[in-house]
Amino acid sequence: MTQCPSGLTRVVVADDEPEMRRLLSFDLERHGVEVLEVEDGEALVACIEELVARGDPLPDVIISDVRMPKLDGLGALARIRELAPELPTIVVSGFASSHLRRAAQALGAHTLDKPFEVDDLMSLMTLLLRTPPSRAITLETR
Repeated sequence: MTQCPSGLTRVVVADDEPEMRRLLSFDLERHGVEVLEVEDGEALVACIEELVARGDPLPDVIISDVRMPKLDGLGALARIRELAPELPTIVVSGFASSHLRRAAQALGAHTLDKPFEVDDLMSLMTLLLRTPPSRAITLETR
């Protein structure tokens, strides 16, 4: 299997739509990325909490939908920032607005508008892993 050009190996994908999670995971795995899927913001936070508690390596990137039940992507990210302040994160949304982009940027997240191509996501992941954590990136694909 081909490795991602950035050397990226581990990603957590959080999305409440099972089809979207599976499709995104499949595409990322084809690019040599190891993917862990979670179904909502609460599961995402629990995953990161467990990794931190065990002293296991954190993922290279989190990819999270914004609109999810129980705990949305930005709420999950706010809690994760307490545990791992510089963990690279991409929030994706089909309902992106300037308010959402500012809120994501305030939490140090990068944004990607749905629909997007996997190549756009791979480019963003590669770019953000080369970018200091304090600089948020927005990629509009429409």
